[in-house]
Amino acid sequence: MAAARDPYIEELRDLVSCSICLDHYEDPRILPCSHTFCFKCIQQCALNNGSFQCPFRDDSTVNTRDIYQLPINRAAKDMVELASKMSMFSLNPEQQQVKCDNCDQQRAVHWCEKCSSHYCDSCTKSVHSIKTLQSHSVVPLAEKASVFCTEHSDEKIKYWCARCQLPVCRDCLLFKHKDHQCISIQDAATRAKTELQVVLQDIDKREQQLGLELFEVNGIIEQQHATYRRAHSEIKKRFYAQHRSLEEEEKCIKKK
Repeated sequence: MAAARDPYIEELRDLVSCSICLDHYEDPRILPCSHTFCFKCIQQCALNNGSFQCPFRDDSTVNTRDIYQLPINRAAKDMVELASKMSMFSLNPEQQQVKCDNCDQQRAVHWCEKCSSHYCDSCTKSVHSIKTLQSHSVVPLAEKASVFCTEHSDEKIKYWCARCQLPVCRDCLLFKHKDHQCISIQDAATRAKTELQVVLQDIDKREQQLGLELFEVNGIIEQQHATYRRAHSEIKKRFYAQHRSLEEEEKCIKKK
């Protein structure tokens, strides 16, 4: 029994998931340390603790009053929208109510393409324990949406409608999407992967740019600190020199 999982899909899921709420980003904000979290997660932590400290322990802390100034991570926001178009986040209500085709009692959690059947966890193991069925490709029910059309449940998705930004089947091409520009799902997947790579490259560039800007800002801060220390030292020297001068004048006046 082989569970089919696309490594690109898994990677994209990880990239668009907040490390605090473990859900996909909502209003992603980027910290000075380049890590990204949902604004609501940052806000909640800041309200509870008085400030938000990056959970990756990189000493990046943002005061509550400053969290509203954190910039939006537009690359992450674009990836969330791309992932949403690929229907990666959740099942629709109809899929959630599907029962196991074998026992007709438990809720189905897997789909076997070879058997063309839905299975609960228990039946998945028992049915595919038979040696001749162990080579079947079994996927989580959440991934069936990327295999079969939501409008024509018996038809596999083979095309992508560029106009509607939706996966479609052969019947969709003949009727609802008849005059729309459609390409094969393989070509659409290739384009999506290319777009994802471009987004990832953009993230790398932005991260490098932010790193350079942070380095420059730290340099400016250090220069300001050095200027402050020099000024403070000079003021102290002049103060003590003036103080000694006044003491000497006082002694001279007393001698007279």
